[in-house]
Amino acid sequence: MKRFKHNGNLGDIIYSLPTIIALGGGTLYIGNGTNNLGIPEKARPYPMTANMVDQIIELLKLQPYLLDVRPYNNEDVDFNLDKFRESRFLLTTHLAAVHLKTFGVKFNLGYSWLENIDPYYVSEIIINRSERHLSKDNIFNWRALRGYEDRCLFVGFEHEYVKFKEYTGLSIKRYSARSILDLARIIKGSKLFIGNQSLCFALAEGMKQPRVLEGSYTFRNCMPQSMNGFTRLNKGLLRNLLNKKKLFYINPLFDNYLANIRNNIDLLLERIDRRIKSSYKVHII
Repeated sequence: MKRFKHNGNLGDIIYSLPTIIALGGGTLYIGNGTNNLGIPEKARPYPMTANMVDQIIELLKLQPYLLDVRPYNNEDVDFNLDKFRESRFLLTTHLAAVHLKTFGVKFNLGYSWLENIDPYYVSEIIINRSERHLSKDNIFNWRALRGYEDRCLFVGFEHEYVKFKEYTGLSIKRYSARSILDLARIIKGSKLFIGNQSLCFALAEGMKQPRVLEGSYTFRNCMPQSMNGFTRLNKGLLRNLLNKKKLFYINPLFDNYLANIRNNIDLLLERIDRRIKSSYKVHII
């Protein structure tokens, strides 16, 4: 039985799962980000609390390719998944792909890899906006949610919720999730997840839930890897998803390929938006 370890952070653990699948599965040890990482000091993740470790283990134990998931106590392992942090592609390549490249294996990221999550409905649209990797210059169109506020719930910490309301001006209620597994079930039970690069988006990506990413212009390593993932929010997209209009479906073997073509087009459009906005600011001055 193969043994793996990962010291986080939480979203990175979710993005490591395709690599574990490609390597045949086994037992996964979850470290707290401080012990026996086996990587340079500058590449260390943020430390995790014991509660965070326990919560991610609860979710991961549902995965059929993991025979067991345990806290890491310096056991010998076959695969040190923390090695992904040494990659020179870390900031520009999808984090799941970085893990795969690090260990020389392949997995088509058009497929889901987070399984056995029972959906739990609390709202049609679930929103999360963490404090890390935020986009700048108001490029992301949060205004599209005006008129949909009563169909949305924010999940995340109280201070994140307060900042989200201040930043967007949207009147959206907050739901306090009990655990990471609860978060995954709530996202799975929605029609759409919207958020920036975070654990919540990693959960949506792993389940291939319809999702819109508020991407970071600096860290382009979490772009949606299937055609039901988007990076540009608008009213038309909201209407289609909430009215269950069937999205264009293709075999996942091609899904990842086409999604990345669209990601590159969206990145180009965002650069144009930023240039126009920058020119507009200069003109005003």
